[in-house]
Amino acid sequence: MRFVDVAAEVGLGAFRQISGDTDKLYLPSSTGAGVALFDFDLDGDLDVFLINGSRIGGFEPGSEPTNRLYRNEGRGTSFVDVTAGSGLESHGAWGQGVAVADVDGDGRPDLYVTNYQRNALYLNRGQGTFEEVAEGADVDTGRWSTGAAFLDYDRDGDLDLYVSNFVLYDQVLAAYEGREWITHDWKGLKVVSGPMGLPAAPDQLFRNDTGEDGRLAFTEVSDQVGIGTIEPAYGFQPAIGDYDGDGWLDLFVANDSTPNFLWHNQEGRGFVDTAVATGVAYDRSGSDQACMGAAFDDHDGDGDLDIFVTNFADELNTLYVGDGTGFFHDDTVAAGLVGAKTMPSLAWGTFFFDADNDGGLELFVANGHVYPQVDRLAGVESWAQTNELFARRADGRYSEVSAEAGDGFAAREVSRGAAFGDLDDDGDLDLVINNMDAGPTVLRNDSRAAGNWLKVLPRGTGSNRSAIGARVRVEAAGLHHSRTVRSSDSYLSHNDPRLHFGLGQVEQIDRLIIDWPDGTSDTYPGTGVNLLIVIEQGKGIVSSSPSTRLSTGSP
Repeated sequence: MRFVDVAAEVGLGAFRQISGDTDKLYLPSSTGAGVALFDFDLDGDLDVFLINGSRIGGFEPGSEPTNRLYRNEGRGTSFVDVTAGSGLESHGAWGQGVAVADVDGDGRPDLYVTNYQRNALYLNRGQGTFEEVAEGADVDTGRWSTGAAFLDYDRDGDLDLYVSNFVLYDQVLAAYEGREWITHDWKGLKVVSGPMGLPAAPDQLFRNDTGEDGRLAFTEVSDQVGIGTIEPAYGFQPAIGDYDGDGWLDLFVANDSTPNFLWHNQEGRGFVDTAVATGVAYDRSGSDQACMGAAFDDHDGDGDLDIFVTNFADELNTLYVGDGTGFFHDDTVAAGLVGAKTMPSLAWGTFFFDADNDGGLELFVANGHVYPQVDRLAGVESWAQTNELFARRADGRYSEVSAEAGDGFAAREVSRGAAFGDLDDDGDLDLVINNMDAGPTVLRNDSRAAGNWLKVLPRGTGSNRSAIGARVRVEAAGLHHSRTVRSSDSYLSHNDPRLHFGLGQVEQIDRLIIDWPDGTSDTYPGTGVNLLIVIEQGKGIVSSSPSTRLSTGSP
C-alpha cells in the first residue's frame, strides 16, 4: 500500500483550517472540524467540502474564515474553489461537522453543518448554489453541536435528523469571565479545561414533518422518543446501523469522557439506550473513555456490525466486536490494536476501508493532541502527530503498516476529521484529512492493485433518494461483505456515497442483496467486477458500467 499527499498538486493546498487561539485555552479551539466528499453538481466527480472554524470574539468583518467547497474538475487532477456565490459562505461561524443527504428528495445532495452556536441546513438548488434554511426548518439547535446523522428512524419515507451536542459553553463563559477558570494543571502545564466538570448539552432528535406543501419542516421529539430523558453526555460522532438485525435503524454515539450511547430503535416508537447492556458504553475494564470518532462496520466479514472508537492519549482506541446476538465484546488487545505508538497518540477520525482491494478491511486513524503545550514535556507525546494505517492479517489480527504506506503517513499534523473516497475514479480509495491550523492532507492511493473491486450506489424512493440506511451485502467465492449508506462517518465527516467492495482475485459476484431503509429487501444475481452498479429501489439495476463515476446529468 502506498499513499502520496497531493493536496498542493490538485489545488487543495491553499485552504487553512482555523481553530481558535494559538494556545487553545478555550475548549472550542481544540475540537477541529470535518470534511465531506460528495458530488454536489451531479457531474459524476467527487467534490470536497472542508469545514472551517473561528475564535472566541470572532474576526473583523471581511476577514472571517469560511467553509470551502472545491469542485473536482475531472478524475481528481484539479480542484477549483467555487465557494464564492454558492451560498455556503459561513461568515465566521465556528464550524464543526457535516452530514450529507438529499433531504428534500429533489435528487441533489444537501448539507447539514454543525457549529458552535448556530447550525446550518443548506439545500442544494442546483447550478452550484445552496439556500440556508435551518431556522425555517426548525433544525437550528442554538447549542454547541458536533456530529449529526440523517436517518429514517420511523420508516415513514423521509429523513429525520439526530444531532450530537457537546457542552453548554456559552453558559460557562457567561458565568466565569476570563481565561483562568477555564484552564487547569495537566502534567505540570496550564491547559484548557473540559469537558469534565462542565454542563453537558443534551443530544436532539428532529422528526421530519414536511407536509404536502413541500416546505421542509422538522419537530424536535427528543423527549417523546426517550433520547432527552437520560443524563446528557459530551457527544461527538453519531453513526447509524441495524446492530441487531431487526430491520430498524439504531444509533451509536461516541461520547467524550462519559459512557457511549447505543440507541436501540423500538420499531419507530422511540429509543432505549442499550450501551451498557450490550457492552459498548465502557472499555473492557469498565471505564468510560474520551471517545471522539467512530466506525460502525462489519470489520471481519461475519455479517455482524462492529464498532471502533478513537480515544484520548494514554487510552487505547477500542474495538467492540459484535457476537451475532446483539451483544459486543472488547476485542482491542486480541485484534493487535495495541502498540508503542497507539497509547501516546490522541485519535479522532477513523474508518474501515479496503485500501488495496484484497478483500480485507484496513483501519485508518487520524491523530493530533488537544494541548499544544504538550511539546514542552520530555517524552513521546506531541502536539502534531502522524496518522496510522493498520492492515488486517490472515489470522484476523491487525498490524500497523503506516511506515510502509508512503510519505503521506510520515507527515506530522494536528488531524481531526477524515474521509475516504475515490477522488480520481481509478477504482481504489483515496483519503482527505482536515488538519487544525493547517491545510488538508489529500492522500492519493498509488498502491499497486491487489485485486478487483465493485462499487454500488443505491438510490431510494420518495424523500430518501440518498437511500440513507440501506445496507448492501455482497457474496462472492465464500466472501461476505456488507456496507451501510450513511450521511456522516468517522469524526464529523462524510465518506464517498458509493459503497466500495474490494474483491481480491474474485472475478464474479455470486449474489448482491440490498436491505432498504423501509424494511424491504431485494436480491440480484451475479455480476461482473470492476463495475459501478447503480440500483434504484423498485426498478432494480439501472446502470452497470466500468465507469466509477457517481452520476450523469441532472435529477
